[in-house]
Amino acid sequence: MQLAVYGTLRKGLHNHVLLGNSRYVGKVLLQGELYDLGGVPALRKGRAPVVAECYDIDDTTLRAVDRLEGFDENNPDGSLYTRERVVAQKLNNGNPIETSVYFFNSAGRGIKRIHEVCYRDYLARQAAFNASGGRSGRQWIVCFGSNMSSSRLSARVGRLKAGIPGVIRDHDLAFNKRALNSDEVYANLLESSSGATLGVAYPLTLEQVTTLDSYEGYPRHYLRTVIEFSPNGSNEGQTVSAYIAHPDQLGDGMPSPQYLAHIDAGWNEYWGIPFPAHLLERRED
Repeated sequence: MQLAVYGTLRKGLHNHVLLGNSRYVGKVLLQGELYDLGGVPALRKGRAPVVAECYDIDDTTLRAVDRLEGFDENNPDGSLYTRERVVAQKLNNGNPIETSVYFFNSAGRGIKRIHEVCYRDYLARQAAFNASGGRSGRQWIVCFGSNMSSSRLSARVGRLKAGIPGVIRDHDLAFNKRALNSDEVYANLLESSSGATLGVAYPLTLEQVTTLDSYEGYPRHYLRTVIEFSPNGSNEGQTVSAYIAHPDQLGDGMPSPQYLAHIDAGWNEYWGIPFPAHLLERRED
């Protein structure tokens, strides 16, 4: 069966080991509301977007996860979490996918709402806030479209610290994010087990990330979630945040010359070459 996980069962978090060798299907988008129970998240029914990872799991793994979530199939109403079937969207293409997911089954008054769409992105922001004691803390954001250009990004969010060029792992670059009021498209990332594309990671203050959210149309147009990034000269992957298109906003088209000029500026700035035109041909999974 397929299971969508949104919290500590995700890659890089401490309960992911329970999924063992389960086959990874890809990122999906759920509807609900995330809450912080103090070190673990809870999903309640709602209409906000929530990024999750989908896996094919066997019965042994399912029983182990049921125990973790406090779910009793013979007494679902008395369980801490309920396991239910829902229809999610594949993040890569917006196609529907039926999957199981665990919902928090308690009133839990007074618990903290998580307004980020991705729990791991929320953890990164919490760590940045706690490290600095406030919104001057810095979160790594990797840019792959027009914001690769430091002049473009600084015009939006203000003074920058130096960007770090590198490779975005397990993703391909695509141009399939529809513009709001035209037939143009913007850059996007598509998950691919053999994919890789170039990007630039910037350490932005939390205040700057909030400002950038407004330019990216977060969360209705772009979703801020985590990906793996390797700085130039390193084979080690680091978890950073990036803006990936909401699946409802995907479509065909071509980028405007003005938009491509910003991307070209970023490539020249960090790699000393113009943007390769053949990458425009990769638009869908």
